[in-house]
Amino acid sequence: MEFSLERVTNIDLSDEPQWDELEDLTPADVEGNLEAVAGPTETNADGIVTFDELEVGVYLVTEGADNGGNNIVRTAEPFLVLLPTAVDGEWEYDLHVYPKNSLTSVSKELDEDSDNAAEGAGDNLAWNVSATAPQLAPDDELNELRYADQLDTRLSFVSVTDVVYGEQVLEADTDYTVAVEGQNVTVELCAPGLSD
Repeated sequence: MEFSLERVTNIDLSDEPQWDELEDLTPADVEGNLEAVAGPTETNADGIVTFDELEVGVYLVTEGADNGGNNIVRTAEPFLVLLPTAVDGEWEYDLHVYPKNSLTSVSKELDEDSDNAAEGAGDNLAWNVSATAPQLAPDDELNELRYADQLDTRLSFVSVTDVVYGEQVLEADTDYTVAVEGQNVTVELCAPGLSD
Protein backbone atom coordinates (compact mmCIF):
# COMPACT_ATOMS: atom_id res chain seq x y z
CA MET A 1 0.00 0.00 0.00
CA GLU A 2 1.00 3.59 -0.52
CA PHE A 3 0.20 6.57 1.69
CA SER A 4 0.65 10.30 1.16
CA LEU A 5 0.94 12.93 3.88
CA GLU A 6 -0.01 16.61 3.60
CA ARG A 7 0.13 19.34 6.24
CA VAL A 8 -2.88 21.62 6.71
CA THR A 9 -1.52 25.14 6.30
CA ASN A 10 -4.38 27.28 7.59
CA ILE A 11 -4.50 25.84 11.12
CA ASP A 12 -2.02 26.97 13.76
CA LEU A 13 -2.13 24.73 16.82
CA SER A 14 -0.19 27.33 18.82
CA ASP A 15 -3.34 29.50 18.59
CA GLU A 16 -5.53 28.06 21.35
CA PRO A 17 -8.92 29.23 19.96
CA GLN A 18 -8.31 27.23 16.78
CA TRP A 19 -8.43 24.01 18.78
CA ASP A 20 -12.17 24.59 19.23
CA GLU A 21 -12.63 24.37 15.47
CA LEU A 22 -10.98 20.96 15.17
CA GLU A 23 -13.77 18.81 16.60
CA ASP A 24 -15.91 18.87 13.44
CA LEU A 25 -13.08 19.35 10.94
CA THR A 26 -13.24 17.03 7.91
CA PRO A 27 -10.85 16.39 5.01
CA ALA A 28 -13.20 18.34 2.74
CA ASP A 29 -12.77 21.40 4.97
CA VAL A 30 -9.03 21.59 4.35
CA GLU A 31 -9.03 21.34 0.56
CA GLY A 32 -6.90 24.08 -0.97
CA ASN A 33 -4.94 24.51 2.26
CA LEU A 34 -2.54 21.61 1.99
CA GLU A 35 1.22 21.33 1.65
CA ALA A 36 2.79 18.05 0.56
CA VAL A 37 5.05 16.51 3.21
CA ALA A 38 5.56 13.04 1.73
CA GLY A 39 4.39 11.77 -1.63
CA PRO A 40 3.15 8.23 -2.18
CA THR A 41 5.24 6.17 0.22
CA GLU A 42 5.08 2.37 0.15
CA THR A 43 4.50 0.34 3.29
CA ASN A 44 7.21 -2.10 4.33
CA ALA A 45 6.88 -5.89 4.56
CA ASP A 46 4.96 -5.50 7.83
CA GLY A 47 2.44 -3.12 6.25
CA ILE A 48 3.89 -0.08 8.04
CA VAL A 49 4.88 3.30 6.66
CA THR A 50 6.70 5.82 8.86
CA PHE A 51 6.78 9.60 8.55
CA ASP A 52 9.56 11.12 10.68
CA GLU A 53 10.44 14.61 11.94
CA LEU A 54 6.98 16.12 11.58
CA GLU A 55 6.15 19.57 12.88
CA VAL A 56 3.29 20.22 15.27
CA GLY A 57 0.16 20.58 13.18
CA VAL A 58 -2.79 18.96 11.44
CA TYR A 59 -2.08 16.41 8.71
CA LEU A 60 -4.15 14.77 6.00
CA VAL A 61 -3.36 11.09 5.34
CA THR A 62 -4.45 9.66 1.99
CA GLU A 63 -4.24 6.04 0.97
CA GLY A 64 -3.04 5.35 -2.56
CA ALA A 65 -2.30 2.33 -4.72
CA ASP A 66 -2.27 -1.26 -3.51
CA ASN A 67 0.95 -2.73 -4.91
CA GLY A 68 0.93 -5.80 -2.71
CA GLY A 69 -2.06 -7.84 -3.92
CA ASN A 70 -3.97 -7.33 -0.68
CA ASN A 71 -7.46 -7.84 -2.19
CA ILE A 72 -8.48 -4.36 -1.12
CA VAL A 73 -11.76 -3.42 -2.76
CA ARG A 74 -12.28 -0.13 -0.97
CA THR A 75 -9.45 1.97 0.37
CA ALA A 76 -9.68 3.86 3.63
CA GLU A 77 -11.16 7.35 3.36
CA PRO A 78 -8.65 10.21 3.73
CA PHE A 79 -8.39 11.21 7.39
CA LEU A 80 -6.93 13.96 9.57
CA VAL A 81 -4.34 13.49 12.30
CA LEU A 82 -3.35 16.00 14.99
CA LEU A 83 0.24 16.14 16.13
CA PRO A 84 0.39 16.03 19.08
CA THR A 85 -2.74 14.12 20.07
CA ALA A 86 -3.98 13.77 23.63
CA VAL A 87 -3.81 10.12 24.75
CA ASP A 88 -4.83 9.26 28.32
CA GLY A 89 -4.30 12.85 29.40
CA GLU A 90 -0.81 13.06 27.91
CA TRP A 91 0.41 14.69 24.69
CA GLU A 92 1.53 11.97 22.29
CA TYR A 93 3.97 12.89 19.53
CA ASP A 94 4.78 9.35 18.38
CA LEU A 95 1.46 8.39 16.83
CA HIS A 96 0.36 5.10 15.31
CA VAL A 97 -2.73 5.17 13.09
CA TYR A 98 -4.55 2.23 11.54
CA PRO A 99 -6.56 2.94 8.37
CA LYS A 100 -9.45 0.54 7.86
CA ASN A 101 -9.66 -1.06 4.44
CA SER A 102 -12.44 -3.18 3.03
CA LEU A 103 -10.97 -6.53 2.05
CA THR A 104 -12.16 -9.66 0.32
CA SER A 105 -10.92 -13.18 0.83
CA VAL A 106 -11.58 -16.49 -0.89
CA SER A 107 -10.85 -20.06 0.18
CA LYS A 108 -11.33 -23.23 -1.87
CA GLU A 109 -11.03 -26.70 -0.34
CA LEU A 110 -11.66 -30.17 -1.71
CA ASP A 111 -14.75 -31.65 -0.06
CA GLU A 112 -13.56 -34.53 2.14
CA ASP A 113 -16.61 -36.77 1.57
CA SER A 114 -16.37 -36.26 -2.19
CA ASP A 115 -12.67 -37.07 -2.14
CA ASN A 116 -13.21 -40.27 -0.12
CA ALA A 117 -16.01 -41.44 -2.45
CA ALA A 118 -14.02 -40.94 -5.64
CA GLU A 119 -12.45 -44.16 -6.90
CA GLY A 120 -10.66 -43.02 -10.02
CA ALA A 121 -10.62 -41.03 -13.24
CA GLY A 122 -14.03 -39.80 -14.33
CA ASP A 123 -15.53 -39.61 -10.83
CA ASN A 124 -17.00 -36.31 -9.63
CA LEU A 125 -15.17 -34.25 -7.06
CA ALA A 126 -16.67 -31.32 -5.14
CA TRP A 127 -14.98 -28.20 -3.84
CA ASN A 128 -16.26 -25.97 -1.05
CA VAL A 129 -15.67 -22.30 -1.83
CA SER A 130 -16.07 -19.53 0.74
CA ALA A 131 -15.76 -15.84 -0.10
CA THR A 132 -16.33 -12.63 1.83
CA ALA A 133 -18.11 -9.59 0.46
CA PRO A 134 -16.48 -6.21 1.10
CA GLN A 135 -17.70 -4.06 3.98
CA LEU A 136 -19.27 -0.90 2.61
CA ALA A 137 -19.59 2.61 3.94
CA PRO A 138 -23.18 3.62 4.89
CA ASP A 139 -23.84 5.44 1.59
CA ASP A 140 -22.11 2.91 -0.68
CA GLU A 141 -23.90 0.33 -2.81
CA LEU A 142 -22.55 -2.99 -4.06
CA ASN A 143 -22.91 -2.92 -7.86
CA GLU A 144 -21.30 -6.22 -8.70
CA LEU A 145 -19.83 -9.25 -7.00
CA ARG A 146 -18.34 -12.25 -8.75
CA TYR A 147 -16.13 -15.24 -8.01
CA ALA A 148 -13.88 -16.45 -10.82
CA ASP A 149 -11.87 -19.65 -10.84
CA GLN A 150 -9.60 -21.35 -13.36
CA LEU A 151 -9.93 -25.12 -13.17
CA ASP A 152 -6.99 -27.45 -13.46
CA THR A 153 -6.70 -28.77 -17.02
CA ARG A 154 -7.30 -32.32 -15.70
CA LEU A 155 -10.79 -31.32 -14.52
CA SER A 156 -14.08 -30.70 -16.32
CA PHE A 157 -16.74 -28.43 -14.89
CA VAL A 158 -20.05 -30.09 -13.92
CA SER A 159 -22.16 -27.63 -11.90
CA VAL A 160 -22.41 -25.08 -9.09
CA THR A 161 -24.69 -26.09 -6.22
CA ASP A 162 -25.85 -24.61 -2.93
CA VAL A 163 -24.82 -20.97 -3.22
CA VAL A 164 -25.46 -19.52 0.23
CA TYR A 165 -25.24 -15.94 1.46
CA GLY A 166 -25.33 -15.83 5.25
CA GLU A 167 -28.11 -18.30 5.98
CA GLN A 168 -30.02 -17.68 2.76
CA VAL A 169 -29.84 -20.18 -0.11
CA LEU A 170 -29.65 -18.25 -3.38
CA GLU A 171 -31.54 -19.27 -6.49
CA ALA A 172 -29.73 -19.94 -9.77
CA ASP A 173 -30.50 -17.56 -12.66
CA THR A 174 -32.41 -15.29 -10.28
CA ASP A 175 -29.89 -14.46 -7.56
CA TYR A 176 -26.77 -15.54 -9.45
CA THR A 177 -25.53 -16.75 -12.82
CA VAL A 178 -22.78 -19.18 -13.77
CA ALA A 179 -20.63 -18.68 -16.87
CA VAL A 180 -18.17 -21.27 -18.16
CA GLU A 181 -15.57 -20.54 -20.83
CA GLY A 182 -13.03 -23.30 -21.24
CA GLN A 183 -11.49 -23.87 -17.82
CA ASN A 184 -12.72 -20.53 -16.49
CA VAL A 185 -15.80 -20.56 -14.26
CA THR A 186 -17.45 -17.34 -13.02
CA VAL A 187 -20.28 -17.05 -10.51
CA GLU A 188 -21.83 -13.56 -10.47
CA LEU A 189 -24.56 -12.23 -8.24
CA CYS A 190 -27.56 -10.66 -9.96
CA ALA A 191 -29.47 -7.64 -8.65
CA PRO A 192 -31.72 -9.69 -6.28
CA GLY A 193 -28.68 -11.44 -4.81
CA LEU A 194 -26.80 -8.16 -4.38
CA SER A 195 -29.71 -6.59 -2.50
CA ASP A 196 -29.80 -9.32 0.18
